[in-house]
Amino acid sequence: MDFLADNRIRLNITPSSNVLLGRVSDIEKHPIAKLYRHGIDVTINSDDVLIFDSDVSKEYLRLYQSGCLTAEELDDIRIKSLGGNQP
Repeated sequence: MDFLADNRIRLNITPSSNVLLGRVSDIEKHPIAKLYRHGIDVTINSDDVLIFDSDVSKEYLRLYQSGCLTAEELDDIRIKSLGGNQP
């Protein structure tokens, strides 16, 4: 994780897809929170809409409702994803 943070490598995360494909046990325990809190640049994305019944708004909502990330953390991710808060 230090390598990712130190080298500013962005991870494009698809939470619902990760859960439905069995890569993560459930949304509440998704590692995106640990990655983000470690200083890794992450974006929240959706996978195939027809297969996973998701879009970016639903992904943000699911992460918030599950308690995985706070509203403030999600907003920070959103702003950074749009190119804001650049050093």
